[in-house]
Amino acid sequence: MSILDLNIKKRNDRIKVLYVDDHLSNLQLFQLMFKKNCEIKIAESGKEGLEILNKQNDIDVVVSDFEMPFMNGLEFINNARKIKKNIPFFMLSCSILTNEIEEALNNNIVNHFFRKPIRRESFLNELLNYYKQI
Repeated sequence: MSILDLNIKKRNDRIKVLYVDDHLSNLQLFQLMFKKNCEIKIAESGKEGLEILNKQNDIDVVVSDFEMPFMNGLEFINNARKIKKNIPFFMLSCSILTNEIEEALNNNIVNHFFRKPIRRESFLNELLNYYKQI
């Protein structure tokens, strides 16, 4: 069995990932890529992502696009960390690693940075780094 076939669990429950992106096609693709391995929740904006985090206490990982209107991914993650302090936050971007994102990584605001398109195996490996007690 490869990493791509794992049903990633934390305790007895599947890992619940919130993915925030302003492009519906990216949200749908992410769901298709990872629904076999994790339970995926989606939000089309930072505002919607914050609402989900406020309502659902069981989110284990947050993944956010960087470039979004009204509230970029770092603004969203800074606000989301006030709600969920002790979970990993991953950033996705089509662009290169910016100084702003690098600073967030150095200050442990963002736990990992992925360039789009996200590689399935890379993401699943990173999840396993946080949930090795499977």
